[in-house]
Amino acid sequence: MQNRIYPQSPASFNGASDLHHFGNSKPAHGPILKWAGGKLKLLPQLQPLLAEVPGERLIEPFVGAGSVFLSTDYDEYVIGDANTDLIATYTALQKRPHEFIERAYQFFVQHNLTQEAFLRIRKEFNALSDPFERAVRLPYLNSHCFNGLFRTNNSGDFNTSFGKPKKVTHIHIVRMLAAARKLQSTVVVNGGFEETLKFVRAEVKVSHRADWVVSQGWKPTQRWSAVDKC
Repeated sequence: MQNRIYPQSPASFNGASDLHHFGNSKPAHGPILKWAGGKLKLLPQLQPLLAEVPGERLIEPFVGAGSVFLSTDYDEYVIGDANTDLIATYTALQKRPHEFIERAYQFFVQHNLTQEAFLRIRKEFNALSDPFERAVRLPYLNSHCFNGLFRTNNSGDFNTSFGKPKKVTHIHIVRMLAAARKLQSTVVVNGGFEETLKFVRAEVKVSHRADWVVSQGWKPTQRWSAVDKC
């Protein structure tokens, strides 16, 4: 199925009924955000390496926008990242997918295409403490900031500048629904790679450059392997 963006304008979005329809279509695999250091272009090299290591569970300590996570087919996953707002987005998709997508989509309108609107929503984002409320604003900020860069100042406030987009963009509803389905069999961890790798339940042989750990089983007597991204 070709990756498409649904719907073309917020006016044509019918909320939960549209989400149900799109949820029944064949999912479009791909990252849900634009993220610095994304692995999308590396997938042609990474997927054959992952295929060489049979397993039931993929552990990805640096999930980012989820290019690898969303383009593989394991029974279970553990994903982690140190970015609290990124993890809040995955958690929102996991626990409240329809509400999250409906709320996030409402920011993608013509009158939010200006720098004034961007700075207003960025200010709202920084003032909020509720992870879900911050998460519903992140796709807009990610799409409309400079180069999709998530940058913070010394106070921890998101401060990436306006990216001057030429036209209204939209979130990938089909991709997000595909992610929401996969997240139902996923453990989501907010923390550094050490926290994520605590979920390894058996002896692991890990290269210092390894990003992905593939489970070969659940019993402690069975071995696990790591796939070196380089």
